[in-house]
Amino acid sequence: MNTSIDWPLISDRGLQEAYALLNALEDQKRVKVLRPSSYWTISITSKGWEDLEDALLLSEERDLAFAAMHFSQSFIPVFECMSRAAEHAGYRCERVDTVAHADHIDQRLIDYLKRCRFVIADFTHNSHNVYFETGYALALGKPVIWTIREGEESHFDTRQYYFRKWHPDRLDEFAQELEESIGAIVGRLKPKGN
Repeated sequence: MNTSIDWPLISDRGLQEAYALLNALEDQKRVKVLRPSSYWTISITSKGWEDLEDALLLSEERDLAFAAMHFSQSFIPVFECMSRAAEHAGYRCERVDTVAHADHIDQRLIDYLKRCRFVIADFTHNSHNVYFETGYALALGKPVIWTIREGEESHFDTRQYYFRKWHPDRLDEFAQELEESIGAIVGRLKPKGN
């Protein structure tokens, strides 16, 4: 890093603050700085990585599940089923349109994906948004539970995942399977049956 021009990567207030921040992080053993000339090498220490991981966990809402799915009225029973399954495992399930807000919808989606513990993604009708949301969740390292209506297929690139299939006439069975999947993949926040 060339400190004379790259300091905005560390601080938006100026070069002196960037130096002060680097010195503080170095004193706390979070980074190691080699200063052979105006080009510095900065590396994050194992303590620094642990602190970053802890900070990421704190930003995550332990009991939040995010449902990525088609928004049509016909999917309300499916979302209610997902919510019931999540609730029985100790989580609350939200969809981007279920909580009132005045945010830009894309920003709201990203916020949910960053805050949630896991994602339930339904690929029925091959909604492009669901593919985007699922890819983003995977990039963040979030567990994804894959679902689709019986008789439908997802795109080729996602067929290697295990899909829990649902049918509108058997949503109670789906809710039970989904609850078991949440417990197995993410873990329960409350014991089964409570």
